[in-house]
Amino acid sequence: MSESPRCALCRTTEDPRPNRIGGIDLCRRCHDGGAVAAAHARGFQLRVKCGFVGHGDKRVYVAQGDASVARPLFDASFRRKGLASLVGLLGMTIRVEDPLFHKLGVIITRDKPGTHRFIDDDGAQTAVMDLLGEDVSVKVKRAGQVKLSGRRKHEPFDQTAIERELAVLLVHLDGYAAS
Repeated sequence: MSESPRCALCRTTEDPRPNRIGGIDLCRRCHDGGAVAAAHARGFQLRVKCGFVGHGDKRVYVAQGDASVARPLFDASFRRKGLASLVGLLGMTIRVEDPLFHKLGVIITRDKPGTHRFIDDDGAQTAVMDLLGEDVSVKVKRAGQVKLSGRRKHEPFDQTAIERELAVLLVHLDGYAAS
């Protein structure tokens, strides 16, 4: 009889039917709201706040997050396509092989070798795409900090989904930093 996959976030729970998010397996507990506690247990810092500003027609939904891993990383911003893609004219963007990624987002960095080494991993790329799909931008700093921000007009953010996807990104960043 084969063992159930172990959750890549909490690293303790075996789940016969894990959820695959960002290229890693998550147990039901981490998937359904336990991602922050599991991230903290691993020594990661993770905080996400979702809400709104303004009233009536002027209401805008916002999401902000801070996270960190204990190891040095690289400097890069992962953003949805739009005005951010104009930065490509300055030679600060990098490309990956996945055409779907390029339809969705842009990568802005001055640390091209480090960023390429991270984003060339399919799971890491998927984790970034999941967050971009939530209409948030992600900044990774060399010191291990991760900043997340987003604004949208018509629909509230799903805080549990953003927490889960940010925790998955931290697992990938930690693996990158350890290699």
